[in-house]
Amino acid sequence: MIIRVMGHGQIELADDFAADLTDIDNTLIQAVNADDAKRFTTALERLHEIIGQHGKALPSGYLGASGMIVPEPGTTLDEAHRMLAHGDLSLSGTEGASR
Repeated sequence: MIIRVMGHGQIELADDFAADLTDIDNTLIQAVNADDAKRFTTALERLHEIIGQHGKALPSGYLGASGMIVPEPGTTLDEAHRMLAHGDLSLSGTEGASR
């Protein structure tokens, strides 16, 4: 699977991690909807831990489709709300979650 990390390009990650990424994505969505900064930060750190340990950076010129677009490491919940409000970030299940 291909993951686009905002501001950092695309990463290839084995499909073996799909279930883990789905669980983390669901946690991120729940944290955004609940305005839970601690939960958001913990889930985002775990997501980037998996990407960093098991992903392979793709060449900067690679133009393939991404199966997942994630905020860059260190993104705060407030920043995620702003990205959602401006349409820069789209997490499934976050309709109306922007402040």
